[in-house]
Amino acid sequence: MDIIPELTYNLDTELNVYPDNINSEIINREKYIPLLLCYLWGMFPAVILSLFIYEYLDKTLLDRLLFNLPENKRELINVSIVASIVEEFSKGIGLFFFLKNIDELEDGLIYGAISGLGFATIENVLYSQLGENSGERLFIVII
Repeated sequence: MDIIPELTYNLDTELNVYPDNINSEIINREKYIPLLLCYLWGMFPAVILSLFIYEYLDKTLLDRLLFNLPENKRELINVSIVASIVEEFSKGIGLFFFLKNIDELEDGLIYGAISGLGFATIENVLYSQLGENSGERLFIVII
């Protein structure tokens, strides 16, 4: 499992290409240090928080609510509904740390997108490690 090259490629692509496209303001541009911190929030604390919340919900609440459903339907609900709500909540929590930098609507969109990019970086790296060989990994990443 070559996780370091995957992470390096994702970091290089997202940190060099996306901030300039997202942060397209000419006047009152966002500073890069808060954007980097927001990106790092999306990469680490948001992913860890998502995992904890998802596991807690899966083990407690969902077992009680969905106990009579077959396993495949429970898994479908977990993956399609619960995971997406938990992930978006975790990414959004980080924006509260940057409220002093958000003074207009576009700033909120910028910080939200940067947090999402950080989350997507780790998510892509983890998904790419699921396959047995390089062809399967590429297929997983493309999907």
